Amino acid sequence: MREGRHSENHGGPKLINLWDYAHKYHIEEISSMKLHRKGVDNQIITSVLSDFARKHSNRLILYGGQTATPLLLGYKQMRTYTNDLDFVAREQDLPSIIVNENLKFHTTHGVFFGYAMDVIYTVTSGHIHNWEMPDDFFSSSRQLSFDSHLLQVCAPEYTIMMKFRRGVENGRMLFGKDAIDVINLIIAPLFRKQLPPLDIGKTCSLLKTYCGRDILFMAGQIRRQLSHLSKEIRSRATSAIEDFLGHLGETFL
Repeated sequence: MREGRHSENHGGPKLINLWDYAHKYHIEEISSMKLHRKGVDNQIITSVLSDFARKHSNRLILYGGQTATPLLLGYKQMRTYTNDLDFVAREQDLPSIIVNENLKFHTTHGVFFGYAMDVIYTVTSGHIHNWEMPDDFFSSSRQLSFDSHLLQVCAPEYTIMMKFRRGVENGRMLFGKDAIDVINLIIAPLFRKQLPPLDIGKTCSLLKTYCGRDILFMAGQIRRQLSHLSKEIRSRATSAIEDFLGHLGETFL
Protein backbone atom coordinates (compact mmCIF):
# COMPACT_ATOMS: atom_id res chain seq x y z
CA MET A 1 0.00 0.00 0.00
CA ARG A 2 1.39 3.39 -0.98
CA GLU A 3 1.81 6.04 1.62
CA GLY A 4 0.22 9.47 1.71
CA ARG A 5 1.87 12.88 1.47
CA HIS A 6 4.14 12.09 4.38
CA SER A 7 4.82 8.90 6.25
CA GLU A 8 5.51 8.37 9.91
CA ASN A 9 9.00 7.19 10.79
CA HIS A 10 8.12 4.70 13.55
CA GLY A 11 6.64 7.43 15.69
CA GLY A 12 9.40 9.91 14.81
CA PRO A 13 9.39 12.90 12.48
CA LYS A 14 7.35 12.89 9.30
CA LEU A 15 9.27 12.03 6.16
CA ILE A 16 8.88 13.42 2.68
CA ASN A 17 7.08 10.89 0.51
CA LEU A 18 8.86 10.88 -2.84
CA TRP A 19 6.08 8.77 -4.37
CA ASP A 20 3.92 11.88 -4.39
CA TYR A 21 6.49 13.79 -6.43
CA ALA A 22 6.75 10.92 -8.89
CA HIS A 23 2.96 10.97 -9.34
CA LYS A 24 2.63 14.74 -9.48
CA TYR A 25 5.26 15.17 -12.18
CA HIS A 26 4.32 11.98 -14.08
CA ILE A 27 7.73 10.38 -13.56
CA GLU A 28 8.16 6.91 -15.00
CA GLU A 29 8.16 4.32 -12.22
CA ILE A 30 10.26 1.19 -12.62
CA SER A 31 11.51 -1.52 -10.26
CA SER A 32 15.10 -1.98 -11.45
CA MET A 33 18.18 0.15 -11.95
CA LYS A 34 20.64 -1.17 -14.49
CA LEU A 35 24.32 -0.29 -14.44
CA HIS A 36 25.48 1.08 -17.78
CA ARG A 37 29.07 1.15 -16.54
CA LYS A 38 30.46 -1.65 -14.41
CA GLY A 39 33.49 0.42 -13.49
CA VAL A 40 34.42 4.08 -13.27
CA ASP A 41 37.66 5.95 -12.78
CA ASN A 42 38.84 9.31 -11.52
CA GLN A 43 38.50 10.97 -14.93
CA ILE A 44 34.90 9.88 -15.48
CA ILE A 45 33.80 10.88 -11.97
CA THR A 46 35.52 14.25 -12.32
CA SER A 47 33.69 14.93 -15.57
CA VAL A 48 30.30 13.96 -14.15
CA LEU A 49 30.75 15.97 -10.97
CA SER A 50 31.97 18.99 -12.92
CA ASP A 51 28.78 18.86 -14.97
CA PHE A 52 26.59 18.59 -11.86
CA ALA A 53 28.45 21.46 -10.21
CA ARG A 54 27.90 23.61 -13.30
CA LYS A 55 24.18 22.81 -13.59
CA HIS A 56 23.07 22.53 -9.98
CA SER A 57 25.67 24.30 -7.81
CA ASN A 58 24.21 24.35 -4.28
CA ARG A 59 20.95 22.54 -5.14
CA LEU A 60 22.43 19.05 -4.76
CA ILE A 61 24.65 17.58 -2.08
CA LEU A 62 26.78 14.56 -2.92
CA TYR A 63 26.87 11.91 -0.18
CA GLY A 64 27.98 8.31 0.17
CA GLY A 65 31.18 6.41 -0.54
CA GLN A 66 32.26 8.63 -3.39
CA THR A 67 32.96 11.44 -0.90
CA ALA A 68 35.60 9.26 0.81
CA THR A 69 37.84 9.11 -2.27
CA PRO A 70 41.00 11.23 -2.71
CA LEU A 71 39.14 13.19 -5.37
CA LEU A 72 36.97 14.62 -2.59
CA LEU A 73 37.49 14.21 1.17
CA GLY A 74 39.40 10.91 1.49
CA TYR A 75 43.13 10.26 1.79
CA LYS A 76 43.88 7.74 -0.92
CA GLN A 77 42.19 5.18 -3.12
CA MET A 78 41.90 2.21 -0.79
CA ARG A 79 39.22 0.42 -2.80
CA THR A 80 37.72 0.58 -6.28
CA TYR A 81 35.66 3.65 -7.06
CA THR A 82 32.01 3.08 -6.34
CA ASN A 83 30.18 2.92 -9.65
CA ASP A 84 27.30 5.19 -8.72
CA LEU A 85 26.66 8.65 -7.28
CA ASP A 86 24.16 9.62 -4.60
CA PHE A 87 22.70 13.10 -4.19
CA VAL A 88 20.24 14.73 -1.85
CA ALA A 89 18.21 17.83 -2.72
CA ARG A 90 16.30 20.26 -0.57
CA GLU A 91 12.59 19.68 -1.03
CA GLN A 92 12.02 23.07 -2.71
CA ASP A 93 14.64 22.23 -5.36
CA LEU A 94 13.44 18.69 -6.06
CA PRO A 95 10.76 19.43 -8.73
CA SER A 96 13.08 21.30 -11.10
CA ILE A 97 15.80 18.68 -10.72
CA ILE A 98 13.64 15.62 -11.40
CA VAL A 99 11.98 17.28 -14.40
CA ASN A 100 15.05 18.90 -15.99
CA GLU A 101 17.20 15.80 -15.53
CA ASN A 102 14.52 13.50 -16.94
CA LEU A 103 14.77 11.18 -13.95
CA LYS A 104 12.92 7.94 -13.29
CA PHE A 105 11.56 6.69 -9.97
CA HIS A 106 12.80 3.44 -8.47
CA THR A 107 9.85 1.81 -6.75
CA THR A 108 11.91 -0.59 -4.61
CA HIS A 109 14.32 1.92 -3.09
CA GLY A 110 12.00 4.91 -3.32
CA VAL A 111 14.49 7.27 -4.97
CA PHE A 112 14.80 9.08 -8.27
CA PHE A 113 17.62 8.06 -10.58
CA GLY A 114 19.20 8.83 -13.91
CA TYR A 115 22.42 8.49 -15.90
CA ALA A 116 25.25 10.92 -16.59
CA MET A 117 27.95 9.74 -18.98
CA ASP A 118 26.39 6.30 -18.38
CA VAL A 119 27.14 6.58 -14.64
CA ILE A 120 24.03 5.88 -12.59
CA TYR A 121 23.08 8.40 -9.92
CA THR A 122 20.26 8.71 -7.43
CA VAL A 123 18.46 11.73 -6.00
CA THR A 124 16.54 11.76 -2.75
CA SER A 125 15.15 14.50 -0.54
CA GLY A 126 14.33 14.93 3.11
CA HIS A 127 15.66 11.56 4.20
CA ILE A 128 18.29 8.95 3.41
CA HIS A 129 17.12 5.38 4.09
CA ASN A 130 14.39 6.69 6.42
CA TRP A 131 16.85 8.87 8.35
CA GLU A 132 15.53 12.42 8.33
CA MET A 133 18.33 14.90 7.73
CA PRO A 134 18.58 17.82 10.17
CA ASP A 135 19.18 21.34 8.88
CA ASP A 136 22.81 21.01 9.97
CA PHE A 137 23.31 18.32 7.34
CA PHE A 138 22.93 21.02 4.70
CA SER A 139 24.62 23.90 6.47
CA SER A 140 27.71 21.83 7.37
CA SER A 141 28.26 20.47 3.85
CA ARG A 142 31.63 21.22 2.24
CA GLN A 143 32.09 23.18 -0.98
CA LEU A 144 34.63 21.82 -3.45
CA SER A 145 35.55 23.37 -6.77
CA PHE A 146 35.09 21.40 -9.97
CA ASP A 147 36.10 23.19 -13.14
CA SER A 148 35.54 26.56 -11.40
CA HIS A 149 32.07 25.53 -10.21
CA LEU A 150 31.23 24.68 -6.60
CA LEU A 151 29.93 21.25 -5.65
CA GLN A 152 28.26 20.64 -2.30
CA VAL A 153 29.64 17.55 -0.54
CA CYS A 154 28.34 15.88 2.62
CA ALA A 155 30.50 16.66 5.65
CA PRO A 156 32.68 13.70 6.70
CA GLU A 157 31.16 13.74 10.19
CA TYR A 158 27.79 12.83 8.68
CA THR A 159 29.24 10.33 6.20
CA ILE A 160 30.96 8.44 9.01
CA MET A 161 27.73 8.39 11.00
CA MET A 162 25.75 7.04 8.02
CA LYS A 163 28.32 4.30 7.42
CA PHE A 164 27.99 3.12 11.02
CA ARG A 165 24.22 3.47 10.87
CA ARG A 166 24.11 1.08 7.94
CA GLY A 167 26.26 -1.32 9.95
CA VAL A 168 23.78 -1.20 12.83
CA GLU A 169 20.96 -1.98 10.42
CA ASN A 170 23.09 -4.83 9.03
CA GLY A 171 23.16 -6.62 12.37
CA ARG A 172 26.08 -4.65 13.84
CA MET A 173 28.27 -5.62 10.89
CA LEU A 174 30.08 -2.96 8.89
CA PHE A 175 30.50 -3.67 5.22
CA GLY A 176 34.22 -3.83 4.45
CA LYS A 177 33.99 -0.92 2.04
CA ASP A 178 32.22 1.19 4.67
CA ALA A 179 34.93 0.51 7.24
CA ILE A 180 37.55 1.51 4.68
CA ASP A 181 35.65 4.72 3.92
CA VAL A 182 35.51 5.57 7.64
CA ILE A 183 39.27 5.12 7.94
CA ASN A 184 39.87 7.18 4.82
CA LEU A 185 37.83 10.11 6.12
CA ILE A 186 39.39 10.05 9.59
CA ILE A 187 43.00 10.02 8.44
CA ALA A 188 42.69 12.25 5.36
CA PRO A 189 43.32 15.56 7.21
CA LEU A 190 46.57 14.12 8.61
CA PHE A 191 48.05 13.82 5.14
CA ARG A 192 46.07 16.40 3.13
CA LYS A 193 46.72 19.67 4.92
CA GLN A 194 44.18 21.57 2.79
CA LEU A 195 41.40 19.61 4.47
CA PRO A 196 40.05 20.89 7.81
CA PRO A 197 40.42 18.43 10.71
CA LEU A 198 37.59 16.04 11.41
CA ASP A 199 35.39 17.24 14.28
CA ILE A 200 35.68 14.13 16.43
CA GLY A 201 33.37 15.48 19.13
CA LYS A 202 30.61 16.19 16.63
CA THR A 203 31.09 12.83 14.92
CA CYS A 204 30.77 10.96 18.20
CA SER A 205 27.70 13.00 19.14
CA LEU A 206 26.05 12.15 15.81
CA LEU A 207 26.87 8.47 16.30
CA LYS A 208 25.37 8.48 19.77
CA THR A 209 22.23 10.29 18.61
CA TYR A 210 21.50 8.35 15.42
CA CYS A 211 23.17 4.96 15.93
CA GLY A 212 23.28 4.14 19.63
CA ARG A 213 25.52 1.81 21.63
CA ASP A 214 25.50 -0.91 18.98
CA ILE A 215 28.33 0.88 17.19
CA LEU A 216 30.71 0.00 20.03
CA PHE A 217 30.60 -3.60 18.80
CA MET A 218 32.02 -2.51 15.45
CA ALA A 219 35.32 -1.00 16.62
CA GLY A 220 37.22 -4.20 15.85
CA GLN A 221 35.84 -4.20 12.32
CA ILE A 222 37.45 -0.80 11.76
CA ARG A 223 40.79 -1.99 13.14
CA ARG A 224 40.85 -5.03 10.84
CA GLN A 225 40.75 -2.81 7.76
CA LEU A 226 43.92 -0.95 8.75
CA SER A 227 45.83 -3.65 6.87
CA HIS A 228 44.91 -1.78 3.68
CA LEU A 229 47.29 1.01 4.68
CA SER A 230 50.92 1.07 3.64
CA LYS A 231 53.57 0.49 6.31
CA GLU A 232 54.82 4.07 5.86
CA ILE A 233 51.61 5.60 7.23
CA ARG A 234 50.10 2.75 9.24
CA SER A 235 51.51 3.80 12.60
CA ARG A 236 50.29 7.39 12.37
CA ALA A 237 46.94 6.37 10.91
CA THR A 238 46.42 3.68 13.56
CA SER A 239 47.05 6.26 16.27
CA ALA A 240 44.38 8.53 14.75
CA ILE A 241 41.89 5.67 14.54
CA GLU A 242 42.52 4.61 18.14
CA ASP A 243 42.10 8.23 19.26
CA PHE A 244 38.75 8.36 17.47
CA LEU A 245 37.59 5.04 18.92
CA GLY A 246 38.68 6.14 22.36
CA HIS A 247 36.60 9.32 22.12
CA LEU A 248 33.70 7.23 20.84
CA GLY A 249 33.85 4.93 23.86
CA GLU A 250 33.96 7.90 26.24
CA THR A 251 30.85 9.33 24.60
CA PHE A 252 28.81 6.44 25.99
CA LEU A 253 30.20 6.54 29.54
